[in-house]
Amino acid sequence: MSRIQYGSIPIIITNSLPPLAILGESCATYSCASGYFCNASLVCQQSIVVNISALQGVAAPVIGAAPVATITETAQYTGTVTWSPANNPFAGGTIYTATIALTPKAGYTLTGVPANFFTVAGATTTANAINSGVVTAVFPVTTLTIGMSYQGGIIFYIDGTGQHGLIAALSDQLNMPRGWGLQWYNGVSYHGYYPQGPWTVTFASGTAIGTGMANTNAIVAAQGAPILTEYAARLARNYNGGGYSDWYLPSKDELNQFYLNQAAVGGFYSECRDFWSSSEIDSYADWYGNGTSTWVSYSAWSQCMSGYCAGTQYNYLDKSEERCVRPIRTF
Repeated sequence: MSRIQYGSIPIIITNSLPPLAILGESCATYSCASGYFCNASLVCQQSIVVNISALQGVAAPVIGAAPVATITETAQYTGTVTWSPANNPFAGGTIYTATIALTPKAGYTLTGVPANFFTVAGATTTANAINSGVVTAVFPVTTLTIGMSYQGGIIFYIDGTGQHGLIAALSDQLNMPRGWGLQWYNGVSYHGYYPQGPWTVTFASGTAIGTGMANTNAIVAAQGAPILTEYAARLARNYNGGGYSDWYLPSKDELNQFYLNQAAVGGFYSECRDFWSSSEIDSYADWYGNGTSTWVSYSAWSQCMSGYCAGTQYNYLDKSEERCVRPIRTF
């Protein structure tokens, strides 16, 4: 049995379905018909068309942030949010689309909502079909910038794609408690009295952007565990800021990019002015009187960050010199 209204006269139709109560009728026994809801007095009342258009709790994606799964609940509806692509956290250089599914609360209906009624702050486009609570919001491409906190450090270089670059550790890594500076080479004395003295060659010759990690790995492989105290490349390689394990000592050109954008990075120790790169120089064969030879290298590139020498890159400093270290990583 079901009920329809003809003018002011309700008509009962007998069938297998339970009756539905309409406006003003009791809903203590039967459910209200579509477009009505059962109020606190157990009487069917006409539903109110949702009229809050601004969806809260969904904002333009920020690189490194986690996507939200729900909107801010209102008196009229709740809502869930799904993202495409489904990155967590949000990545750079990406256009994200949020699909928001609204559920009206008791007493409210989406029937009567016009097309493209809902809005989402920060979206380039927002759309919904007529009588629908499924809302699609498209956001602008996420943008990486110099000086942004990202993946354990601060971005100081972005390549031409706008999606990849270099990140510096939040602060200089010091050789405490011994002192602030570190040697490039692994040793405790001068001119090779120990097996791995300042002339040990590592063939870490890369200078371009993108060669620092290979340099660092080559240095650590050649010089091994510290003889007395940490050395520059190994300290940088063992750094794990932000939970990342792919930090390294920058190459000559990577270090220069760090110099150019150091103001956006910060975190400098007061005593730190000159910094080591991972780029070795002056590798050559050293011949002995007995006709044998070995590859040796006395120097590595370093760079001055401030003061009278700001920007200068040195190619003659002995590896036994103590310089500051700032680990970097790629993204």
